[in-house]
Amino acid sequence: MKFTSLKSSFLAITLVLLGMPALIIGLISYGEAKSQLNMLGEINLKNDVQFVIAFIETLNEQVEAGMLEKSEAQERIKQLILGEKQGDGTRPISEKFDLGEHGYLFIMSPEGELIGHPQQEGKNLNGVLDPNGVDVGASLLQAAGTTSEGSFVNYDWEIPGTDGKIAPKITYAAHDENWDWNVMAGTYISDFNSGADQILMSMLITLGLSFVIGGMIIYFYTKGLIQPILRIEKTVQSVAEGDFTQPVLAINRKDEVGRLAQNVNKMSSEMKAIIQHVRENAERVSETSVELSAASEEAVKASEKVSESMSLIAESAGGQRNIMKETAASVLQMSGMMDGMNNESSKADLAARETIEAAHAGVEILTQSVTRMNEIDHSIEGLGADIEDLVKQTENIDTIVKVISDIADQTNLLALNASIEAARAGEHGKGFAVVAEEVRKLAEQSASSTNEITSLIQTVQLQVKKAEQTMEKSVQEVRTGVQTIYQANEQFHTIQQAVDHVKVIISTITDQIGIMSEESKQIAQSVKLLENGADETAESTDNIAAATEEELASMEQIASSSESLSALAENLHQSIRKFKLS
Repeated sequence: MKFTSLKSSFLAITLVLLGMPALIIGLISYGEAKSQLNMLGEINLKNDVQFVIAFIETLNEQVEAGMLEKSEAQERIKQLILGEKQGDGTRPISEKFDLGEHGYLFIMSPEGELIGHPQQEGKNLNGVLDPNGVDVGASLLQAAGTTSEGSFVNYDWEIPGTDGKIAPKITYAAHDENWDWNVMAGTYISDFNSGADQILMSMLITLGLSFVIGGMIIYFYTKGLIQPILRIEKTVQSVAEGDFTQPVLAINRKDEVGRLAQNVNKMSSEMKAIIQHVRENAERVSETSVELSAASEEAVKASEKVSESMSLIAESAGGQRNIMKETAASVLQMSGMMDGMNNESSKADLAARETIEAAHAGVEILTQSVTRMNEIDHSIEGLGADIEDLVKQTENIDTIVKVISDIADQTNLLALNASIEAARAGEHGKGFAVVAEEVRKLAEQSASSTNEITSLIQTVQLQVKKAEQTMEKSVQEVRTGVQTIYQANEQFHTIQQAVDHVKVIISTITDQIGIMSEESKQIAQSVKLLENGADETAESTDNIAAATEEELASMEQIASSSESLSALAENLHQSIRKFKLS
């Protein structure tokens, strides 16, 4: 039979342990009492027969002394063991001999005739068979033998006064040599062991009362023992399913069950606090990632503006370089093209002003970009600190889970030790062995739930580690972008200085146009310097434009990383939502 609960199995086993010894002892006592009663009955039969034979010997001495007639003496014996013969030829059963309710003494001749009998006096029993085919007369004569030692014989015989009811009967037969009589005493087996039947009935009643009283005591004791374990099982199952809203276990016991309840309460409260902290950090990571994504989009827009400005500057620098080349050609033909040079100088002066304005705008945009990149850098550093704190919290969760696993292993070991001790106790320890087995199963369930939590925490740790790596990469890329913008800002300052210098030279050329012929060589050298400066300016502008393109690519990568971080934060938040904390 399989039991589905610890309570029913413990109750059944304890009732078996309570009833089996009592039943076995009762049955043994019943059998022993029955055997002893049968033995006492046989002794009583033999003693009564020997008493009658001794009395016959006494009366025979009186007969031989002439003091008594033999027939009178024989009648006295018949009246002694039975009673006076009635008109219908029967004799009453004497109460002087206690042979049971239906037991009596009788006398048989060597030929098998009943000389003295309560109901069948004068009848010959030779050839009379019982229901089993036993020749009753022959068996009685054979048991009597030819001496007074005698022996017992068993057969089935009708119970007097029961209208033909047959029952097993035992008879002791012995031979009297004085009168050549076979004196016999017989009774029914049921008369011997009727006392044993009363003992059996008393034992069954006692056993039934013991079962009822013992069952009630065991029931209430088992209920008090199992109820806390069922409450602990319910709480552990809820925690395994992620539900931490169960109330604290209030089990005021100082045994293993009480300590187990305390450890379960401690485990639940600590895990609840840790998961709450992880949830708050996950929300903060999600909010910060949204802010970072917005800041990255703004930085991308600013970088696009810077790129457009740099394109304008590059075009202006190209135009300046062409103007310088034209100016150089004009210097070579200065003598015939003074008016043309004057016009070109005016154009150069206008282009220089436009270049200065573009350079100022580029510096302002770059300054704004630097400020925005610094803000992004600070935000990413704060987000990195939050993620690092989240990593530490997940490591703390891992430590707590290991403590829970150790508790489950220790509980399993205690259950194993309890099973060993119960096995040593034999039959008396079976009940405790079942309890230990249930505790071990509960420990295994606790260990299984701990493994599931460990797997979930490991998944969270992997997600957080990935977010940390992505954040570190974002920090590095932001810092690279900040450095690039700083370099672009410095290049813009150089461009501004060069353009200012070009403007001064062009102004000087315009002012001294009247004396250009005298100073043609100097003008030619100056124009050469201007041409070289224009080449350098164009080259620097191309470098700045390339750097700006790289910065734009970096900002786009930062925006992509921010989106990945936001997705990771959302995944972490979804994982934490599994747990119910309130």
